[in-house]
Amino acid sequence: MSTDLMNSTAMMALTQSLPELKEIADACGKRAPKYRTVYGKLLDGEIPGEKIGNQWFVRRADLGMIAERLGLVANALARSTKSRKPASETAAA
Repeated sequence: MSTDLMNSTAMMALTQSLPELKEIADACGKRAPKYRTVYGKLLDGEIPGEKIGNQWFVRRADLGMIAERLGLVANALARSTKSRKPASETAAA
């Protein structure tokens, strides 16, 4: 794939995404994902990616969502639901 096409679509090789996913994991106090874990979820369709030739690529813009699906960060809905108290608890307080 040409460099121009790679830059215009903001794609990165799966292997290049691992250091960035490790940074996210470190910041969240989680273990960094192993290549086989990420690759397996890619093959299962749990995370988006594209195979070009014999190499897998992911979009840089999808790294946050990929981290979420790998369990590195909690999704926004789970965070907001946990932080809210039911109305009955708030009224009783």
